[in-house]
Amino acid sequence: MPPHKMMSDVFPELSAVRDAISKDQPFCTGTYSLTDNSGRLFFLSSDGTTHCVDLANANDPKIHTLIAACERASFGLDNKDVSDETYRKAWEVDSSRISTRFDIVNTGILDHVYAKLLPGCPDKIRPELEKVNVYGPGSFSKAHKGTPRSEGSFSSLVVVFPIPHESGALQLRHKGNEWTFDSAAIISAMETPSIAYIAFHKDVEQEVNMVTSGFRVTLTYNLFGDDSMREPSHLSTKEDEMALRASLTALCENPDVLPDGGYLGFGLEFMYPIASGRPCFESIREVLKGNDGLIERVLYQLGLRPQLKIIYEVEVIREKAGRSFRTPIQVMLRDLEKFPNWAIKENLVVDLVSEKVGGRVVCNADDEDIDGNLDWHGFDSTKILWITPHTKLSCIKSAYVPAAFGNEPSLGYTYGNLCLVGTRPMSKEDKPIGPKGVSQRLVAKRR
Repeated sequence: MPPHKMMSDVFPELSAVRDAISKDQPFCTGTYSLTDNSGRLFFLSSDGTTHCVDLANANDPKIHTLIAACERASFGLDNKDVSDETYRKAWEVDSSRISTRFDIVNTGILDHVYAKLLPGCPDKIRPELEKVNVYGPGSFSKAHKGTPRSEGSFSSLVVVFPIPHESGALQLRHKGNEWTFDSAAIISAMETPSIAYIAFHKDVEQEVNMVTSGFRVTLTYNLFGDDSMREPSHLSTKEDEMALRASLTALCENPDVLPDGGYLGFGLEFMYPIASGRPCFESIREVLKGNDGLIERVLYQLGLRPQLKIIYEVEVIREKAGRSFRTPIQVMLRDLEKFPNWAIKENLVVDLVSEKVGGRVVCNADDEDIDGNLDWHGFDSTKILWITPHTKLSCIKSAYVPAAFGNEPSLGYTYGNLCLVGTRPMSKEDKPIGPKGVSQRLVAKRR
């Protein structure tokens, strides 16, 4: 996808919107003092025997009993569990064989995670215990990203118990930044037995440094949006929302911004699970993370009709001056259930923009129009002003049957990337500023 021109010099309001989108860290940490019995872990050994270990005060023999019940830890690769000790050397017991007295729901930890990582959407959080991990001397895990394996899961929560160990720090990396969570130093500094916890988004790269002594024992939870669980008690993004709302309002009040209408585009900062088959964009919208969720809420508040859409880039062959050349065309699609499942007659773009499918050719706001007012390489197009760059974190591969032209039919593939857009009406449709300083079109109801 060709890079778009930066328009900050042309529209100061655009620069203000980008500045209003905060650069929050994609994780949060904390500690919690363990109460009587809250460190107890019950687990089944391979022969079905039940054991119990108090992780608030465990000795080596107890930990070795736990290790004996473990399997070698695996890691996610292409939605599969893979075991490779050159990549990850540790032990684990999955949730079907463990039970804990540690009550994650009533500790207040979920409220903290909600406020930092998922403010405003969804309304509540459901934790799902995944496994217990044990890292002993020589254990480590190389850098990898967690794979979102189900829609609704937005983060991982790792709880480290106060068992003495050295090294084994967790390294996080995201967008060129790196952070260190040194659980060994944190728990050793606590006056009473306490856990240290860290929650981070699934697409943050993680690495566990080698443990040099002792045992690093953790519980891992997957966090989901769920409207049947308790509601967190506070929200911390009002100031961020107000700043973004004010700057977006000013941008849309500028008559030179997409005067013929179009879209405001936002590349997603985080990766979201797109299930095989037909992805459900509405369920993804309910669990947008961090700035993605913040932008969606503000677009909705301003009546800019936020939608998640897929943008495909399709090459078409054009003829000019007796020569053929390939041209990349971007087509935006909302309903993937309408993606062509029939043999393409001419080229994929023609079918994608047909009335039956409902796709729309889009071009960057800086691109020059060709052969007419809104004609882009022979197709009616709509301009899109990218507020934040389009990303390729959530990608879908779609198959189709290309035009055979006398050859045997074969299968072709095209790739699309998920993004968030808001609709910018034509400037001539703007109404006078309302009593609250916002154009009347900006408070129009969401369709």
